[in-house]
Amino acid sequence: MPIDLAARKTSINTLRDYRLQRFILSPDHWQNYPNRIDLTWHKIQFSPANLHLIPNDTKGIYSFVASASIAQHPDCSYLFYIGKTVSQTFKIRYKQYLNEENNDKPRYHILDMLKKWENHLWFCYAPIDDDALISQLEDDLIAAFLPPMNRTFPASISNIISGIFNV
Repeated sequence: MPIDLAARKTSINTLRDYRLQRFILSPDHWQNYPNRIDLTWHKIQFSPANLHLIPNDTKGIYSFVASASIAQHPDCSYLFYIGKTVSQTFKIRYKQYLNEENNDKPRYHILDMLKKWENHLWFCYAPIDDDALISQLEDDLIAAFLPPMNRTFPASISNIISGIFNV
């Protein structure tokens, strides 16, 4: 039997737990994405059980995406975070996220993302060999998507973001 969220006293508080304070969808930023190269993305559900599916010999750009995966809807996903791997492989970075809670200085906003959406979170990665291009693409993608879990933004948009979020 389905849960009647409207009838539950705690449902408003429960829904507040999943509210994102930092979420912007900007078609202007999407249109300004320079599309320097075509990226080939790979999508793996984020889970310790899937660590073996992550390559240990490549680096590049990655993202975390939450997907409802209901009603066979093809495109109901939310991009939360964009990152890069330059001096380490995707597998090493993936392991670091799996161990975020045990980190000496955990990033609580990332830990929150990993826990709240743990059964609906996907790790997407695009291999790239050129280190300078990796950094440029990370900046380009962050400026285009304005991911709510990123805390560092490229100089080209950092003033806009700090004005919106008072950071």
